[in-house]
Amino acid sequence: MRRCEFEHSGRTALGILGLAFILLFSNLLMASATAQEVGRYVEAFHGPRQEKVWILRLGAKEKREALVQIWGVDHELDGRILKTRIQQGERPRYEIKVDGAPFNLLLRTSLTCLDLWLPGETESIPLCYDRQLSESGHPQRFLENYEKQGR
Repeated sequence: MRRCEFEHSGRTALGILGLAFILLFSNLLMASATAQEVGRYVEAFHGPRQEKVWILRLGAKEKREALVQIWGVDHELDGRILKTRIQQGERPRYEIKVDGAPFNLLLRTSLTCLDLWLPGETESIPLCYDRQLSESGHPQRFLENYEKQGR
């Protein structure tokens, strides 16, 4: 009688272990399938009063999407990471939606300069590329912070 109980409990333990392994493996597969592609580098810019903007490509280049984070401004967008749509043209623009309408948040004025336009403000903030700040950026951490904040 004891032997049967042992065999039965042994099979149950193996079954539970097998099920746990399957669940873990399927979660890993789902996580890797849903992981978003991001650019290899973060671009960072600074303004005249310590304003900072970080930009990271989101998804394939053809999607023309980027994550943008703004720091150092007295505005509701300060610290938020925003998903933007890149509008190509003579001067590329990073567009967000404000009250359902498109709004040009960033406007490239040259290869190394941007103008930051904040909703509700009448003047832009000029920004220049900052190599040292860019090198401190971590693309995966940037994406994780975006996902944690809840769009």
